[in-house]
Amino acid sequence: MRRFLSALWAKLSNRPLALCDSGDVDGITSAALFLRKYPNGVVVLAAPSEVNRSWWIKRFFWTFVADLPCQVRSL
Repeated sequence: MRRFLSALWAKLSNRPLALCDSGDVDGITSAALFLRKYPNGVVVLAAPSEVNRSWWIKRFFWTFVADLPCQVRSL
């Protein structure tokens, strides 16, 4: 629920929003690089299995998606 609220807040405040894999170093590094480029951005960390079964993750348009082998909408 907290990740959903963070993502919703980012969208409502027009901040960059990233979705990254939480299960390995590549995903965490991608999230860190995103925050370095967009210090006011919001990162949501999720495992690929969570992304596949989550209705709200699939409905958001993401500014940046990294290290996830699943289909989500990004700009």
